[in-house]
Amino acid sequence: MDDYLFKANVDRCKHVQEATTYLEIFSYSDPSLNTVEEHPLTPDEFDNYLHQRGAFEPRNLPPGVVRLASLRLILQQNAKHPETFAPHVISLPPNVYRSMVVSMNLPYRGIESTSVVGPFFWSAWDQDEENPHLQIIYRKSDVRKKGLTRGWELMLSHDVNNGVTTGFSKGTPSSDIVECIKHLKACAPQVGHPMLLPLIIFSHDLSYKTDIKQRDAREWLRRLENAISMRNEIRESDGYWKEGLMELDGVNRDLVECHSQVLWKRPKAYLEILVAFEK
Repeated sequence: MDDYLFKANVDRCKHVQEATTYLEIFSYSDPSLNTVEEHPLTPDEFDNYLHQRGAFEPRNLPPGVVRLASLRLILQQNAKHPETFAPHVISLPPNVYRSMVVSMNLPYRGIESTSVVGPFFWSAWDQDEENPHLQIIYRKSDVRKKGLTRGWELMLSHDVNNGVTTGFSKGTPSSDIVECIKHLKACAPQVGHPMLLPLIIFSHDLSYKTDIKQRDAREWLRRLENAISMRNEIRESDGYWKEGLMELDGVNRDLVECHSQVLWKRPKAYLEILVAFEK
């Protein structure tokens, strides 16, 4: 049944084009052999990358050296198509998307979450008892701005027995995905942990910028209170009185904007994400 639902959901989706790259991070018992590589991934090489053929074949290791962990990602950073995060839209051709999910053992539920606003986190073990995989979905979609959809998404699968993590990630320029991938590359020795990239994204999503926005909103609210109550604790330019009349349109506009800033990245949603991380 899962196979049928997955195929039906993919077939329902519209697909758009985005620039695609691949990222490979390999960690070995000899640290001098560790590698971090990111390059464009062309359509003619996509299948070879999925199945590690040709230029993507695993390297031959010197005697006594073993691979400790690896991370193989398909990335679409700075996704620019206006509909890239619209519901029922994928950024790979349907047959390629299906091949990626099946080959990398990514969660089928990823295609069911295209309408989620988020932040949204889901994780579960697959049904393979001999070679279990931890599957992860972590994503967030924002409202449109200037006609463009915004957001980021991450799908991961972690092979517990072999220490291999595979996945797909996409983000628009408004997201922190580019910075998160830079952060990930700097943490190459820790790629064996499946929660490394989700935690990096979480930390960037709740960076100091959010605190500054909240401080600015509190200061804005204080100015509104002082202006409306006609206290003399504000500058004349911060008031809403002109020629003896209160500018109600300005008050209403600023109240709405201030309210939206306060609700931006509400703490409860992120506390729920942390609880999901712990589970």
